[in-house]
Amino acid sequence: MGGKRFYEDLSPLLSNLHSALERVQAGFSNHVPLITISANFGFSHLWLLPRLHILQREFPDLRFQILPVDTHDISNLHDVDLAISFDQRNPRQDTEIMLAPERVFPVCSPGFALAHGLGADVTARDLRSVALLHMDERNPRWLDWARWSSLAGFGPIDEKTSFTFNNYPLLLNAAIQGHGLTLAWGALVEKAVQDGLLVRLGPTVLREDHGYLLRTRHRNNALITPVIDWFKSSIVQAST
Repeated sequence: MGGKRFYEDLSPLLSNLHSALERVQAGFSNHVPLITISANFGFSHLWLLPRLHILQREFPDLRFQILPVDTHDISNLHDVDLAISFDQRNPRQDTEIMLAPERVFPVCSPGFALAHGLGADVTARDLRSVALLHMDERNPRWLDWARWSSLAGFGPIDEKTSFTFNNYPLLLNAAIQGHGLTLAWGALVEKAVQDGLLVRLGPTVLREDHGYLLRTRHRNNALITPVIDWFKSSIVQAST
């Protein structure tokens, strides 16, 4: 998919994120300490954007710069204070903190579930008969329908009925509009599920060694440590 089309798809979402940042930072002096946070676009838009006002309320004496990125390599800690990405954990790396282990499950709109008679857990027959939505990027870090189906015990599936999207917020929006069944990462969809826009189905595939990681070169910094603790506690609360 061309770069122009990709930019056109992302432009409205980036505009919303930038507008929210401008609102919470309005009136701040340049002398207020600034903390830069980079995160991939799905996490920035779906998890962090709805909580920006809470983050600023918790730390009124700090400014935050959020840097949404599309590439995998966002861990250059010389450029940012905190970097959040989805990846496989390296147990020997002491600069990273596991924020949310990977929990992946199917979701769809309530209307789609009703129209297709989907129960609490999807079945192998469901996977063969309903439209499956997935990302068009083949990235081994993320579970796609084929690998999820295998880990969930269903074996190979036919992906001929699948539709592909070039970014995760667009994919979720398609699911909310009732266009199909998609895979969801718990930390990203909890608000949509709470709001009744999506229904969570089973089974859930858990990979403890994968998830959202926070990397920092300031782990013991007096300004940074409370912000890290806020991320850790907020994600735990969201997943319980």
